[in-house]
Amino acid sequence: MSALRKFTTQMQPAPAPTLQAAHIDQGHVPSAEQRRQIENLAFNLRLKAPARDYLRKCIAAPHTPEGVLDDRSTVFLDPRSGVQLVIPKWMGTFATILASDPRTVFIFAFPGPVPLTFHNAAGIATTGNLYQPHFLVVRKTEIVVFRVTRRAKFLVAMKRSPSHYFRDKEGRMRFAPAEQFYADYGFGHELIDETCVSRQLAENTRFLERFRRPGAFELEPKVVQRLLGAVQPQGLMAFHHLLKDGFSANEIFKAVADGVVYVDLSKDLLDLSDSLVIYSNESAYQTLHAVAAELLQPPPPYPGFRIQPGTEIEYDGQRHFVLLQGERDVTLRDAAGDLLVMPQSDLQLLKREGLLTVIESANSQLATALTRCTPAEIERALASRQELYEWKAGRGAQHSERTMRRRASAVQSARNSAEELFLLLDHMRKRGNRTDRFTPFEERLIKRAIGAFYNQPHKPTAKGAYAMYVQLHQRSQAKKPDMPVRRISEVSFGKRCQPPENHSRRLTDSEKYQLRAVIPSTDLTLTYHGVIPHGVCYVDHTTVPIVLIAPDGTKLNKPTLTLAYDAAVKRERAMILLPQAPSLLIVFMLLRDYVRRNGCLPRVLSFDHGSELLTPDVRAFCKIYRIEAVYRKPKEPRNGAPVESRFAAAMTYIANMKGNTLAFRRDVRMVDKKRDPFQNDSAEWTLPGCYWALEWYFFEYHPKMVKDGDLGMTPEEFEAKRYRETGGKEMLEPFELDQNMLLATSPHPKKKWYRVIDAQRGVNENGKYHWHPSFATSGGKLAEVRLEIWMDRLIYCRIEGNPWVAALSDSYLRQPFETAHEANVQARYQRAVNKLGARQSRMAPEVLCRLAATYDPKKFDARLTMQANESIYLYRQLGLTTLPVWPSDTHEGIVLPCVEITAAGTEASGLTREEAANDQAADVSIAPSAQTDDLPLAAGEIEEPNLENDDDDDDDENDGDDSLELRDFF
Repeated sequence: MSALRKFTTQMQPAPAPTLQAAHIDQGHVPSAEQRRQIENLAFNLRLKAPARDYLRKCIAAPHTPEGVLDDRSTVFLDPRSGVQLVIPKWMGTFATILASDPRTVFIFAFPGPVPLTFHNAAGIATTGNLYQPHFLVVRKTEIVVFRVTRRAKFLVAMKRSPSHYFRDKEGRMRFAPAEQFYADYGFGHELIDETCVSRQLAENTRFLERFRRPGAFELEPKVVQRLLGAVQPQGLMAFHHLLKDGFSANEIFKAVADGVVYVDLSKDLLDLSDSLVIYSNESAYQTLHAVAAELLQPPPPYPGFRIQPGTEIEYDGQRHFVLLQGERDVTLRDAAGDLLVMPQSDLQLLKREGLLTVIESANSQLATALTRCTPAEIERALASRQELYEWKAGRGAQHSERTMRRRASAVQSARNSAEELFLLLDHMRKRGNRTDRFTPFEERLIKRAIGAFYNQPHKPTAKGAYAMYVQLHQRSQAKKPDMPVRRISEVSFGKRCQPPENHSRRLTDSEKYQLRAVIPSTDLTLTYHGVIPHGVCYVDHTTVPIVLIAPDGTKLNKPTLTLAYDAAVKRERAMILLPQAPSLLIVFMLLRDYVRRNGCLPRVLSFDHGSELLTPDVRAFCKIYRIEAVYRKPKEPRNGAPVESRFAAAMTYIANMKGNTLAFRRDVRMVDKKRDPFQNDSAEWTLPGCYWALEWYFFEYHPKMVKDGDLGMTPEEFEAKRYRETGGKEMLEPFELDQNMLLATSPHPKKKWYRVIDAQRGVNENGKYHWHPSFATSGGKLAEVRLEIWMDRLIYCRIEGNPWVAALSDSYLRQPFETAHEANVQARYQRAVNKLGARQSRMAPEVLCRLAATYDPKKFDARLTMQANESIYLYRQLGLTTLPVWPSDTHEGIVLPCVEITAAGTEASGLTREEAANDQAADVSIAPSAQTDDLPLAAGEIEEPNLENDDDDDDDENDGDDSLELRDFF
């Protein structure tokens, strides 16, 4: 029996829970228990056949509209029910609120569209279209379909079609055609007002998940009494005052989660600790909030805004004050002092439809008039006012006495400096002849020529476009000889082509994105980068511009650097450096390194749209460990600005390392042999050396020694500050790099996660059969398969209801330990041997010897083999893989992942490295291939692997217990 199988029989179960089968119970598909509840509810509601078919379609094939993944999307996860939905990021707030309802059994995102028929007032069908709801929520006693809409659009629709869109007595928005359609199904239908759903409530719900999960600590009675004694006398207490009184953030937020003290979770953000106030109860909050609302005053207007702060607007029977106007949205405040953020497009839509009334004061009208002035006019008005002040003080003036008296008379009625500025405007841009030189028809002809012959992606010249304009002008003149058309000159035509707005169609999408302005939002509830440590972690890859070398001096490829960056505290959390392109292997290795360094996992992982990140394996991992995955919008690197900036900063550090290729980025044609590390001897960094250099920069130098300009302190100091304000690290769910984590980060096969077991040969994966003794009694059953990323011969299998087992393949035993690359090399080698044997009878011996030397895999893949060995050596030292490194053909030992290896041996198995090596040497022998007698093998020629199965019967008593027994995860 081989040493690998001995390790399998003697492994002890890990204390951590077992990794369950994740593909059968995906988050978008109800579990067996949830499906039973849905079937019982369908029976109790007596749903008809169309409604049952609609539910079956939702369960069998979730409908996801095209373009969801092309925008900012999120893999929303509800830990309570295990629901996992792929939805746009803006829908995450509504999914959080619907999932937090204790009545919810399951949520389906984007149920299938349904045809709606619209009738007029006489009941005659007029038209119809497809209606796409956003959520179908199965509750304990009902099934409800939800559609998210914006209040402005609903008000406009209600004005145009009052028979279809209306409000009920309770003020809820109603859509009659959809309600009638789903009522025939036995479902309810509700419209959700996007502006009324509190993002604060969703953010606070996520914030308090740590304090509400099972196993969280309980407050001691003494702490509760002392906290109430501090808050109740005045009815409220600032959060930071409680911290100064000796309370920890964990105790305060646990009291909020348990209802000991009160915070309005729908209005106050818990993470904004500087303005957070803790109240004794809800009545105290309501009283103090009402008094504070009476004391609020409208903000003063000031120039520079199209919608002036302090302007009062009224729509839908409610009045609001404008607090702040951004480039895309407006922050409003109602009479109760609550804030509301609305897009400017909604306000403009309501104003066009006559549903919005603007009540402007005199000051706001003046500020609006100043906003319409050009900067040059404002500067001239300021200079005139300063000159007027000096003239009144008797210090003289540049202009005449008459001009100064006229200015003094003009500003005599001004009540403030803003009115003085407005009265001193010279309105120079309105002077002169403003009559158009060309008729509207001539202007349309010029614009047509510029749009058709100049503003094109292939970027033609203005001179060539003018020649086409001349031909267009001649054709128009020939068609209408009675209407003379003036022709613009070539110089004027070129000037018309110069404004930037005429260049937008000439730019590529990438160039347009680079020139696009970054528009901030005024909504404080939109948190992109997280508010707590290990909250939102950005993951991205980049190629390190440095040439690596092997220990023997062979030059290797430039490696790929993958970072996990915590944007909330601006520090790196994990790092992987491998000489290969981004892949699922690198992502899973990064997650292993995250757990190794921090002992936890982030709550949100922010990915780009790489193919290695959109795999079901990543979604399955996120579901098992309750992580929400967010996918940034593709082709927009600004969405990943935190981690991209870290890559840019690292380039400065790499520029000081020998062998870097940063000069290639400027102009590769100017790089000669003296500056090319691939052609000279300047490269001196190996993969482990480069890894430890970057390790020092990212995890020692930057977080501990460099003060961040935005934070005012080092990232490590800021992290400690955030722990004090938002809860300690002990509130994070701990994880260890144990068997279950290694197993969870072992990917499934790409095409099918399950294989049918052959009772005689085992499980077939990638053309090789893998065997485990338990397969002898499991023929015909389905087994979930996971691949070992550092050993191609080993796979993990699990039959439903049984523990995971390690199955081995006896194929390609020339190198007992092989990565996937080395296994492919062996497969090519074996095919070459087979072809060579078939040609023995037709070729001369000297030709066969020459071919044998050509087919040696060590000769045509030596460099890639060195890269694999360097990677195994590095990550074996870090503990991210348990494979040992063999510098020669003598193997030091054989281990299985999840077993702890020490320098002395393997205590978990009771087998030393020497014994394992001897056992393997006896078990796996490399024998010469069966050749003809007239073709002897000399030294250095091909040796065929011995593919005979291991039938050692000495250890048959242990064959029945060859399993990796892991406890249940849930």
